[in-house]
Amino acid sequence: MFDKLFSMLKLDDPEIATSESESKGWALAAAALMVEVASADQDFDNDELDALLAVLKREFMLTPEQLDAVVINAKQQSSEATSLFQFTRQVNDDCSHEEKFRLVLGMWKVAYADGSVDKYEAHIIRRISDLIHLPNSQFVRAKQEARPD
Repeated sequence: MFDKLFSMLKLDDPEIATSESESKGWALAAAALMVEVASADQDFDNDELDALLAVLKREFMLTPEQLDAVVINAKQQSSEATSLFQFTRQVNDDCSHEEKFRLVLGMWKVAYADGSVDKYEAHIIRRISDLIHLPNSQFVRAKQEARPD
């Protein structure tokens, strides 16, 4: 799965691929989880896509081509997944507590992007937060920080 992503991201140099593989794998997992959030209300609109792209660009410093590749792969992986485990396992294996917090913050930003948070979006963010072992206080803090003014 990640080899395909690396080739799409043009990470042909083995040293670059090794140093960036963890970041790119984490990017794919984060993107897939945010796709799950955006799709939870059965209405993945352009505002949510724009928010997802902004979070990925800021967190992973991806080029436009890399962003496109990650989002395409994330949508495919999300549609083929039978559970959230493959994505949350990647997060738990590769991410610090701060990165987990930023992921949940990004998910809230995607959920708020269309102007309202659907109960299904909130539910999936809660489930993911629990699966990545983010404390409730951090879950609430992320939600408050993401809320538009």
